[in-house]
Amino acid sequence: MQGAAPVSDSSVRDTVTGRVRVLRDLALVGIAVLVGVIAHVLWASHHMRVEVTRDTLSVRGDVLGPRLLLAALSPELARVVDPRNDPQLRVAGRIFGGGFAGYRSGWFRLADGSKAQVFLRDGERAVYVPTRQGYGLMVSAPDAEAVLRALKRNYDLSRD
Repeated sequence: MQGAAPVSDSSVRDTVTGRVRVLRDLALVGIAVLVGVIAHVLWASHHMRVEVTRDTLSVRGDVLGPRLLLAALSPELARVVDPRNDPQLRVAGRIFGGGFAGYRSGWFRLADGSKAQVFLRDGERAVYVPTRQGYGLMVSAPDAEAVLRALKRNYDLSRD
């Protein structure tokens, strides 16, 4: 019977050193991703804005920001809300997204059980717009009433 080749101390050391390098590299990548996400959230919290054109509603300044055709929305059901105090539209759970330093963005579950794509800054009122695809869009704006008026006006114009 042939015996197994002896394992040398140097081959064990090389294997352990290789594993340590892989773990170190994974930790560095994880830290870099985390720093990138935090930097993005801090930047987006100050640069996120809503744009309403004749045909679209866009959320700019956030990686997750959508560009939706007005025809895909239900502006007749849209309204200005206080996202912290509205009993039905309060953010209740995260699906895919995050929040940091007074800003939340991504996909969230609302208190009424529905899904919404959310872009909220603390202290600002928001516009809530249901979509025809079964979810809502909730986005903060310094003048939420003006955004709602523009949305409804442009929606009416786009249907003509």
